[in-house]
Amino acid sequence: MTSVPVSQFMDVIIKCAEKAATLARVVRSEEIMLKLLIEEKKDKNSKNDRFVHDFKTLVDVLIQEMVKHTIAMKLRTSAMRRNEGINTIYPHPIIIQNEYVSLVTQQAPMYTFIWQNPATRFNDDSQKSFPMLADFVYGEEDNTFTNAAGESVVVEIKSMPQETAKVLCNVLNNNEKASQLLAEIIHRDIQLQNNEHLINKDDMINTDEFGVWIDPLDGTNEYISHNVTESQDGIYSKGLQCVTVLIGVYHRTSGTPIAGVINQPFNQVSPEGQWQGRCIWAFCCKDINYSSIRPLKTEAVASKDLDIKKCRAVLSSSESNAVIEKLKHHDINIIYASGAGYKLLCVIDGLADAYILSKGSTYKWDTCAPHAILLSMNGSIVTMEKAHVDKSSHIAYNRKDESSTKWNNSNGIIAYNTPESLQHFQIILFS
Repeated sequence: MTSVPVSQFMDVIIKCAEKAATLARVVRSEEIMLKLLIEEKKDKNSKNDRFVHDFKTLVDVLIQEMVKHTIAMKLRTSAMRRNEGINTIYPHPIIIQNEYVSLVTQQAPMYTFIWQNPATRFNDDSQKSFPMLADFVYGEEDNTFTNAAGESVVVEIKSMPQETAKVLCNVLNNNEKASQLLAEIIHRDIQLQNNEHLINKDDMINTDEFGVWIDPLDGTNEYISHNVTESQDGIYSKGLQCVTVLIGVYHRTSGTPIAGVINQPFNQVSPEGQWQGRCIWAFCCKDINYSSIRPLKTEAVASKDLDIKKCRAVLSSSESNAVIEKLKHHDINIIYASGAGYKLLCVIDGLADAYILSKGSTYKWDTCAPHAILLSMNGSIVTMEKAHVDKSSHIAYNRKDESSTKWNNSNGIIAYNTPESLQHFQIILFS
């Protein structure tokens, strides 16, 4: 049985999300990476029928494989500081705040990136952290590519950066500079500072029955198009702010979401003109409930917060006219936004009371992380088709829906942050 403290487990998951966010920002900021980004993500019939120009898909796969690799290995920081290789390469640690730093030494308040000697990285089996869990990490992409020469390449994170770079070179048509830069970022370790929400979270948990759903970068179109727009009442309809990294943990037997991390890589622009990110998380399992967000509300307090006259729903621009008309008939303030993960984040932040989707266009990797966070707040995500007859019709993450051959939420969803919100929208949609 693999038992670890909540703080150690969540530290690994949060670091995975932050490293993914860092990779996303680097790709958008480095010229060599921008040249590789495609105009749009092509819809191909076969996942394996992918070529070098679909660079965004490669970024997704790299993040997915990096999470698997990191979960399987223990992140070591004190040993890295003492490593002789550090003093040779960088005389000082690199400290950054949610942004990529390419200089030898720069300082800012939040995160520390530390290089270690590749020769000593992860070569001791005793350093494995959650090896069993690494076998149950799932996401949208598989890791097999076909390069420009027609060769099939399996993308995986190796034990040393130069080995990973070699794999990437085979995918990127021998683009050594891009391959090396990607490998360097992937093999960095992150030291989170000032994360007081994880302090003294020493409850022991058994990870043997856990599984993980990842959406490496939700909001593909917004990520590629690089739009920057103004918000409406705090909600962005489109743009880089709608891009999210989603890592959700669920129980493989019950299918219940347990933990979630949402990282918003492009939350705001610093005075220096650099993008800064934001990360929220929660762990909610049985009698353990920890979160980085606002103080958790009791059902009695939460029910008083819903102002019917100001009730807001966030929707996709492709939502059905039937749903839209019902909401308008009851004077619901409708706001449209891009990205399933971002719309769910709006509900978590209280910018919207619910996210309603009548179509089966979200997937388990989209909803698992936000679902766990909403549960920690006394909210949840239910299937829309059954919400009017079964209030406990919560999404399960260990199986496909009966009506689908895919891992999508085929019956639509209603995400809400208080029981009162769910009740109100049930009356509107099904009465």
